[in-house]
Order: sequence, then C-alpha cells, then structure tokens
Amino acid sequence: MTLEDSLKVERKQWLKEGRAEGLAKAKLDDVDKLVAEGTFDAEKACAVLGVSPEDYSKYKSQSTES
Repeated sequence: MTLEDSLKVERKQWLKEGRAEGLAKAKLDDVDKLVAEGTFDAEKACAVLGVSPEDYSKYKSQSTES
C-alpha cells in the first residue's frame, strides 16, 4: 500500500468517525430541546431518541462547564 492509499484510508475513517460524532451530538441536542420545551422528561426523551441517559448526563455537565 502506498502512502497515498494509506492516507486515503485514514481520511475515510476520520470522516466516518466525524459523522458518527456529529449525529450523536445532534441527538443529544434534540434530547435537550425536548426537555427544554417540556415535551418529555430527560429519561423519556433519551429513550425515544435512542440516547443513553449516561451520555446525556455527561453532555449536560460538559455544556454547563463551558
């Protein structure tokens, strides 16, 4: 495998990981919106959107630190 081929493979992996992180962040943002609107409590919103409550808790604690 050439260096160029190796870099292409790495780049594809980075893009794939970036998309996954972006989608996960978007789901966490959606949970936050549903909770803020009063539509659902955090537990129900996580269940509906397929987010782990632990991940949402981490997200909330990071967003309050910023």
